[in-house]
Amino acid sequence: MSIWNLIVPFAVCSVLCGALILLNQRLGIGRDKSTGVQKFHVNATSRLGGVALFMGLIFTVGWANSNGSISSTTHNFLNLFILSSIPVFLAGILEDITHKIAPASRLILALISSTLAYLLLEVKVTRTDVWVVDWLLQWPIFIYLFTLLVISGFTHATNIIDGFNGLASGQILLMLGFLSYLNYTTNQLDLFFLSMSLFFITIGFFVWNWPFGKIFLGDGGAYFLGFCVVFLGLLLVYRSAQVSPFAPIMLGIYPLVEVIFSMYRRGFIRGRSVTKPDAIHLHSLIFRRVIKRNLDKKSNPQISNSKVAFVFWFSTLAFGLLTCLFYKETGYLLILFSIYILLYIDLFVRLVRFKTPRYIFTLLSRLRW
Repeated sequence: MSIWNLIVPFAVCSVLCGALILLNQRLGIGRDKSTGVQKFHVNATSRLGGVALFMGLIFTVGWANSNGSISSTTHNFLNLFILSSIPVFLAGILEDITHKIAPASRLILALISSTLAYLLLEVKVTRTDVWVVDWLLQWPIFIYLFTLLVISGFTHATNIIDGFNGLASGQILLMLGFLSYLNYTTNQLDLFFLSMSLFFITIGFFVWNWPFGKIFLGDGGAYFLGFCVVFLGLLLVYRSAQVSPFAPIMLGIYPLVEVIFSMYRRGFIRGRSVTKPDAIHLHSLIFRRVIKRNLDKKSNPQISNSKVAFVFWFSTLAFGLLTCLFYKETGYLLILFSIYILLYIDLFVRLVRFKTPRYIFTLLSRLRW
């Protein structure tokens, strides 16, 4: 990839984000609601960051094709990927604009995107290294259903962690960075181009989103980036027999654990609908019971908001590096998976009981800006 194929995605997305911020400030277009149990921002902010990300990818693909940076085969692959992502992107953007798209409708559009990826680009879950699941995956119907579950599930999981400045976008940047490394290592050059392009496109959004929260991903951006990451992870495993199925799972473990634990907590512990939003996510607890209660009582709300992401960046970086080291070894990755689950549950329980671990205070107390 030439340097321009990295600069252009960043510049295009960044400029589009700036334009969307102005449209929000002058005309109120794409303005987020400031009320709701999961709202932690104080200023009227655009939630149309997904538009800049999606248009940034379209422009990047066109640019690379026009200057001969990619082959016709790769160009066709990228066009089919964009086509596959349109339904789930529209599901989020329509919700961002109208606030009236039912969760069931958004799920249906996510399933349509999953089906298009399955049919057009052979994105399939054919192995998991879990013998019961792999036994079921002998039959095509189970391959199709399980693929739909994984893609649509992770897409929605990404939206769940989109609550604080830089939290979701920072996670996505780390995932895309690690996926780029694995794609390059396994010689998946079309996937490498896509993951690197998305990495720099997301940086173009990130510089506006963190730390001051000038623009948000919104449902459109979260769904789109979630779809991109799970698409890249599944196709990497499908194409490369040397890559353990648990490698992409470990790279995306935070949103996966968050959504599964949230469903368990809402449905089994609290006896509520699993789709009903609440403010008891791990990131919400860190904000309310550590940062606001103990560290930043008098700080600028936007600065306090932006500190939440650091905890999760640190854990994702650490586990991501270990995953790239052991990406061929399912046994080691299962050990990492178990350690992450135990750490997540331990931290959640401690925060619920107002017993914050010292390492959280140590990490966050160093952020004096």
